Order: sequence, then C-alpha cells, then structure tokens
Amino acid sequence: MIQGLIQNEIQISFTFKLKAPRQPWTPAERFKDLLKDITILKPENLLDTYPAMDEIARKYYW
Repeated sequence: MIQGLIQNEIQISFTFKLKAPRQPWTPAERFKDLLKDITILKPENLLDTYPAMDEIARKYYW
C-alpha cells in the first residue's frame, strides 16, 4: 500500500482549524479596569455614508 503511494507520488494535505469557545467567555478579574482611564476616540469617518458608492455598486455589481 505505502509503496503504491510512493510510486504514484500522491500528495496529501491536512487542514487544522481552531474553533471558537462554546461557553461564555469573560476576561480575568485583573483586566477589569485595564481601559478605565483611557479614552478611545471614534474615527471621523465612522458613520459616513457613501451615496456615490450606491450608484457604483448598482452599475457594476447588479
């Protein structure tokens, strides 16, 4: 069997995937106040709407 595989040079590939945790996840207590004194700014373009993009999408993708 193995000699046949070696002679035919069959290539075998393995895939390894990580799964998300199935139970609720909460950070450790030591990280509770990690970002307490830090202000995270929202980018200026966070809520931008791009009306021209709607036209472009219709023209090329629909």
